Formats: sequence, C-alpha cells, structure tokens
Amino acid sequence: MQARQGCRLQVRYTQGWMPCIILLWGFLGPFCLENVVRAEVVGKWKQFRKVFVYHGWQGNPHDLSFQGLFTSPSGKQMRHHGFYDGQDKWKIYFMPNEVGRWTYRTVCAAETLDGLRGAFECVPSDLKGSVLPDPLKPNRWKTTEGDHVMPLIWGVGSYHDGRAHFRAHGADHPLVMRALMHAREVRATWLHTCAIVLKRDDWAEHFPMEAMPYLEGKEGIHFNPVFWDNLNSRMDAARDLDMGAYVMLYTDDGLRPDRLGIRPHSAEERRLYRYLMARLAPYPLILWDSGIDISEYRDAVWIDDFTDWFHQNDPWRHPVSSRHGGGSGSVIPARQTYESLGGAFLPSRADLLLQFGKPFPTAHTDHWRIFIPRGAWDNDKIRKALWRCALSGGQAPFPDYSQGPFEEDAFLQGKKSIVMVMRFIAEELRHGLGGLEPDDAIIIRGEGAIVAHHPGYEVLVFNETPGSFSLDLSRFDAHIRYRWLNTKNGRLSMFRTMATSSSSDFSPPQGCHESVLHILRTDVTISNACESP
Repeated sequence: MQARQGCRLQVRYTQGWMPCIILLWGFLGPFCLENVVRAEVVGKWKQFRKVFVYHGWQGNPHDLSFQGLFTSPSGKQMRHHGFYDGQDKWKIYFMPNEVGRWTYRTVCAAETLDGLRGAFECVPSDLKGSVLPDPLKPNRWKTTEGDHVMPLIWGVGSYHDGRAHFRAHGADHPLVMRALMHAREVRATWLHTCAIVLKRDDWAEHFPMEAMPYLEGKEGIHFNPVFWDNLNSRMDAARDLDMGAYVMLYTDDGLRPDRLGIRPHSAEERRLYRYLMARLAPYPLILWDSGIDISEYRDAVWIDDFTDWFHQNDPWRHPVSSRHGGGSGSVIPARQTYESLGGAFLPSRADLLLQFGKPFPTAHTDHWRIFIPRGAWDNDKIRKALWRCALSGGQAPFPDYSQGPFEEDAFLQGKKSIVMVMRFIAEELRHGLGGLEPDDAIIIRGEGAIVAHHPGYEVLVFNETPGSFSLDLSRFDAHIRYRWLNTKNGRLSMFRTMATSSSSDFSPPQGCHESVLHILRTDVTISNACESP
C-alpha cells in the first residue's frame, strides 16, 4: 500500500512522465504496466477476443465450464461463455457496449484457466448497435442508438450456387461477398442461411463437410471448427455492414435433432446452446428462435425452457422466441421477447393489426419464397407484404430468394422493389417510423387503402388499387403538402400543396395502379424534387 501511495505522490510532483513510468514499473510490476500501457483497443459493438492455452483437460473439452466476467466502465458486470476451438485452445469473444476501459477475469472449473485477468479500451465506432423491442413502445423495433426501424430478415444464399456453398465458406469467398452485397442493398437486418443443420442427411445429404457444425460421426459431441470459424468470418463481415443473423436452432423432418441423438434437455443439447451462445451472442444483431415446426418434436415445457435459457445466458439480451402459427403449432413461450410468427401466405391488414396489438414486436419468421410453390408468392405479393408491414408498426418481413430454381430477372426485380420500400421508410419519413400509428378509421372512402399517421404531422397511405380515396384530415392545419410514390416503378413525384377538409379527396397519378401517398404539414422542410430510387 505504501509503495502505491508513493507512486501517486511521484506522479503529482515529478516534472515529465518518464520518472513516473519507471516508478510504476518498480512498484506495481510488469503485469500492471502491461495493462496500463498496452491495453487492446476495441470498437463499440465489435469484439474483444482472447485465446487461452491449457494442455491438461481430460474428457470432452466442450464440457469444460469456462466463462469471462467483464466489468464495464460504469461498473456493470456481464458474464459470457467461452468455447473450445481445438488444439488445446479456449477462446472468449466479447462485445463491449460502453465506451471506456473494461476489465475482465476468467471463471473456470480448471485452476489453470481460472482467475486470469486483463483489460481493454472500448472506443466509439460507426455501428448502430442492436435492434430490440422498444421499452416505451413494446410492439415496435428500435435500435439501441435510438431510431425505430422496420428490420428485414433476408434469406441469404449464393443464389446460383446454392445455400450450402454460402455456409461452407468465409467472408473472403466471392460467393459470400456477392451474397452479402445483395443483402446490404436491401438493408437486411438479420440474415438467415437456414437452421443449424446437424448432419449430412435428408435434404442436406450433399452439403460439403465445411457446411456442417459437427464433425462427421460425432454429431452432438464435437463441433467442426472449420464451419464455425467460417461462420464467425461471415458474421464479422455482416456486422461491419450493419447486419447480423436470424438464428433458428433446429430444422424438422429427416433432420430433427432427436434422430441425430440430441434429445430434449440432454447434455448434447446444452452443449449446443453454450457453443451457439459463445460464438454468436457477441454480435449486435442476433435474433434467437427455436426451430421449424418445433411442436412436432418438442413440447411446451421444452419451448419455455429454451427461451428461458437463452434469455438468462445472453448478456446482451438479444430478442428470443419460438416460432408459432402456421405449421409451427400454437405454443407461445411464456417469456418470449418478440413474436416469432409462422404462416406461408400473404398476411392481411387484419392479421397485421392483430399482431400490432400485442405487447411485443413481430417478426414474420416463415420464408416468403417466390421460387417454390408454397404460399404462392410472387414479387407483387412480396412488395405488398412489405408495405403492409411498414404501415402496421414496422413488423419484420422475411423475403427469401435463396431456395428453389433461381431466376435472375425475378430476383433483380424483387430486390429493386424491396430496396424502394426499405429506403423510403428509412429516409423519407420526416417524423420517423415510431410516430406512425396504424389508423384506417381516417379513410372515408377507398376499398384498397390502408393508413398509418402521426396525427396532424404526417400520413402514409398505401393504396393497392388504382382508384381514388378520401381521408379525414381535420387534424391538420388549413393546408398540407403531399406527393405520390408509384410502388411498381419507384417514381416519386414532387410535393404539391392543397387545402384540407374533413373529407379530402385524392386520385393517384394516371397509370399509377399501386401507390403510396405521403402527406406532411406545410411547415415541414422538404426537398421538392422528383426522385426515382
């Protein structure tokens, strides 16, 4: 204690810094100087990674209890799982969510790996953080940095070359780079390659070994480090593009976990949980889900246990649920933090409003695929679904062009429509998505129209027919500005001004058979120019 006090006095009175450094080395030792001078610098929402070597473990190394206890600059503590990565190496990946100096120590059943300490410095980055339920408006999605959003789940793949190839490679492979660029163009939030495929069997029979999470013949026992390292590589690249992953744990039919030795509440299942958590939770954009048609092979007790475990063991509290609706059964987890809604068909306005009335944000987690018959999807329905979701509180849609016989022209046309919707919602709203409330009651006349508005400030009308309609705009001042978006070709008209009344009539421009009407108060600053996304 006296030595430390002496050092502090020397810092106060010594001219220059070099004598202080010498005294620090002498009094506090080289380990302390290492922490003070050489602390690693990590961007906020990126990752601190640490490798630990231990040669003495006997048994399955994936079962060694190994965690990091991290203390934030504000004093909050976060505990996160480490994982075994082969060759006697254990690793911890950690995502700092506060700027400043973090410290950590390890907690491990093996004495050699227990109580190891260190520090790193977190600095600001340009990442936007996580997308989570808004605590103040719990049926809406919101970034941790402050903006309400309509997140998009994207069925990512390498298209011509199939989803198996995307899963088998790292971020530097041309197929992966091309797929990530497509996803970035549509402003995807969560990428979905498919569920964790446990074995080369059934529809995954021809997958390369690099696309499999387990070593062959050791399913449920030993993980395949090549697959997971490639997955982390893709996740790193996706994160830096403000994207993440929709993680659906299990698939069904011939690849049900029970058939592969992973039974409910078993050691094999917990081993998978821990490994998934260790590898994937330290990314800002993660959406946890249980599995496809989960009620066919897991009961309600298991579904609650799944959501509870992921909620309790995820230090960043990423949204967690279990898909229900459609063929996925009717079991809703007691402590879900979002609605994972199945259903293969175009959701109606009534269905979406029912979801909007629930105390959680909704993600439509069933694939909307135009290249397979299920759901009878096409690009027109994809476009309609996205606009309906946008005007129903920003529910997360799931368009998927990665399954079925690929058609380049259909994909490019669909992508163009999705880009148009996502860009308009992110950039053209003047009062933000969070202020828009679905309210078809202000429609006086108009069969194909739906409305979301920030009363007295902003209105969006999606009109699926070429007909005119009337709105009650009595909450606005005497005049408004309005413009039209042709949703089929992306043409955006200039703003015009008109007088309002309790029954204001609107007719889409000639040839505009599906449109969005955008209305603003006259005192809102605008750029009065035609735009064609």
